This record gives sequence, C-alpha cells and structure tokens, in this order.
Amino acid sequence: MINKKGQTLILFVFLLPLIIGIMAFVVDIGLIMSKTTNLKEVTKLIIHEGIEKDLTEDEIHDLFIKNKIDIDNLKLNVANKEIEVNNKIEINSIFGSIIGIKKYEIKVNLKGYINNNKIVID
Repeated sequence: MINKKGQTLILFVFLLPLIIGIMAFVVDIGLIMSKTTNLKEVTKLIIHEGIEKDLTEDEIHDLFIKNKIDIDNLKLNVANKEIEVNNKIEINSIFGSIIGIKKYEIKVNLKGYINNNKIVID
C-alpha cells in the first residue's frame, strides 16, 4: 500500500490560487453590477423628475451632484420635454488589479420623453 498523504497537500497548494482568483473575480463582478444598477436607476429617476418638473440643464446637473453621481463625463441634451443622458463613470477595481485591471468603466445612455401623456425612458 502506498502512502498518499502528501498528494492532497500538493493538490490544495496548486488549487488555492485558482479558488482565490475566482472569488476575487466574483466580488469585482458584483461591484460592477451594483454600481451599474445604481447609476441606471438614479439616472432614470432624474430624467423622470426633469421631464415632470420641466427642469433646466443646470438643475439636472445639480440633481446628479446631490445624488453623488460623477459628472465628469456627463453629457445632457434637454429640449422640448425630452432629456437624453450619456454618462460614463470609472470605478476602481478591488481584486482586478492583481491581473492588471485597475478600473472598470460603466456607461449609461438613456433618453426620456413623453408619449401619450406618459413619461417613457429607454
């Protein structure tokens, strides 16, 4: 009978970095999804309020600032009860920097308008 006690340790040592890498990847993907959802939902609410209250471009900018949304790459087009928002934010990677990914870029392009007396955002 051959003693196999050391084989399990070697297998564990080789698989541990892979397991840690997968866990780190899952955490970063969760962060990206959370930030993307937050950015889209806040943008939809701002567009809805902007159309409903007929806000100016400056007032819409202020709403983004009040909601702590980065406006460095924010592009707004406000005209005739229509609001188009293009925004791009960068978030720092937590574990992606291990493999060379320092930041993730999130883009949101939404347009709101009135159709049949209802506010539509797509």
